[in-house]
Amino acid sequence: MQRLPATLQLFVPALTLALVFAVLLGVISALRHGTVTDYTLTTLSYFGICMPIFLLGLFAQEIFGVWLHWFPTSGTSTYGYTLDPVSAFVDHLRPGY
Repeated sequence: MQRLPATLQLFVPALTLALVFAVLLGVISALRHGTVTDYTLTTLSYFGICMPIFLLGLFAQEIFGVWLHWFPTSGTSTYGYTLDPVSAFVDHLRPGY
């Protein structure tokens, strides 16, 4: 139970993002069936399915954590501080630098 909040914090946004992108790209591909757009999206989808998840994770960490500074590259909170629950929640949402 101690690890459930961190698991949900990762799982819910990831699943929501994946569903939104999958449905959106599927609709676009269906509307443009047989065109270059359809073949491009199908190729990108197959590439995403075939890519090892650990490699995708490393790429995402490099891009979103190191280059863009949107997410921390390790941990879920600022190291060395004990915060109240509200401040801890805000600290989890803040991008890491």
